[in-house]
Amino acid sequence: MLDEADQINWERLGFHVYGKHEQIPQSLRDLLSPDPETREYARGFLLGSGQDHGDIYDTTPHIIPFLLELLAREDTPGKEELLLDLSGVAEYIFFHRYSKPLSVHMMRLCVQTYEAFKSGIDNLIDLLAHAAKPVQLNCAVLLQYMTDDVETLIPALIERVHHEPDEEVRVALLGSLKTLLSSLEWPHYALKAEAAPFLRELVENDPAHTIRVAAARASVETLNPYTYRTKEDDRLSPQVPALLTREFWERRCPMHYYEQEKTLHRQQIVRDLSWLKPEPLIELLNHPDLSPEDAHLVARGLLAHTFLWHGGNRSHWHIDVYPDWDNSSYTRAYPAAGNLAIRGFRNDRQMLQTIVDADKVWEAPTNLFSYFYGLPDSREELRALLDKLRASDDRAD
Repeated sequence: MLDEADQINWERLGFHVYGKHEQIPQSLRDLLSPDPETREYARGFLLGSGQDHGDIYDTTPHIIPFLLELLAREDTPGKEELLLDLSGVAEYIFFHRYSKPLSVHMMRLCVQTYEAFKSGIDNLIDLLAHAAKPVQLNCAVLLQYMTDDVETLIPALIERVHHEPDEEVRVALLGSLKTLLSSLEWPHYALKAEAAPFLRELVENDPAHTIRVAAARASVETLNPYTYRTKEDDRLSPQVPALLTREFWERRCPMHYYEQEKTLHRQQIVRDLSWLKPEPLIELLNHPDLSPEDAHLVARGLLAHTFLWHGGNRSHWHIDVYPDWDNSSYTRAYPAAGNLAIRGFRNDRQMLQTIVDADKVWEAPTNLFSYFYGLPDSREELRALLDKLRASDDRAD
C-alpha cells in the first residue's frame, strides 16, 4: 500500500503541517525503520509534534489510512508510539465539541479525518485482543474518541473486558468505555441501560479494587441525564459513592507528575460524584483532612450538582481551566467557552449554606464562586446574600 503514496499529488491536496509535501511518502516508509529516532521524526513530520501535535491539516485525512494499514502489519515496529500520536488527532476532533467554533473548512477536515479512522476500526479492535500490552493500552486511548461508532465499540469493549486477563489493560478498556458512554446523545441512550448491569456486576464482584473503581466511574455515565435527579435509579451499585470517595483520598499520581495532573484526577472524581446524591460530597467537604484547595474543588462539585442542569454539569467540567494554587484562583488557558446556566436559588439555598458553614473552604481565598456562578467570593458576602434571599422569601410569604 505504501507504493500508492507515490501516486498521490500531496501538494495539490492543500496545506501540510510542515510543507515539504514531497517528503510524505518517504516519511511513511520511515515508520518501518528499525531506528526509533527515524520513526519518531517521521511521526512528527506526518502528524505534527510539540505544539502542533494532533492538529489537523488538508493532508491529514489522506495520511491516516496509510498509518492504519501500517498498524495492521505484523512487521511494523513502534506501534504503541504511532497509536499515541494518532490518538492526539482523534482527541482534537473529540474536544473541539467544547471549544471555540470551527470554520466550515475545518469541520469538513475533521469529518474526513474521522471517516479515515473509521475505515480501520476493525483492525483497531483486533489489536485490543491480539497485540502486545503497550499497543493494547494506547489502542484503548484512541478508540475512546471514536464516538460516532458507539454501537460497535461499546459492545466490543465490554466483550474485551470479559476476556482480557491483564488488570491494567482492563482498567484502560473501562476508561475508554466511560468516555464513550459519556458521549452518548439521546438516540443512543439505550446503550447506557445495556451497559449498566455489566458495570454493576464488576463493581460488586470483581476481585480487583482498580477494576471496581474503574467500573464505578464508568457506571456513572449510564445514568440518564434527563431523569437521574427526579427519580431513583437502580443502574448504579450502592457501592459506587464509597468507591469514588475512597479513590479521592487514596489515588495519588507519582511525585514527578505536575501538580496540574494530580488536581485533574481529583477533579475527575469530584465530577463523577457531582452526578450522584450530594451526601458524599458534603461528607468530603466536612472531612478534617481536606486541604483548602481540595475544599474549593469539592465546593465546585456541590455547586455543579445543585445549580446546573444535566447539559450544564457535563459542559462545566470540560471548560479548560486550571486552579492556580499560589493564589487559589482560576485562570483560562483559552478564551471563555461561554457562561453556564444557573438554576434558581430558592430550592437550593441549603447547599449554599452548607458551603458557607464549611470552615475549610474559607481558609484560602478563591474566585471559584464568581468565576463559575457569579456569586460572591467571600464568606461574609455569600452569607449576606443568603440572608437577603431568606428575607425576601419571608416578605413574599
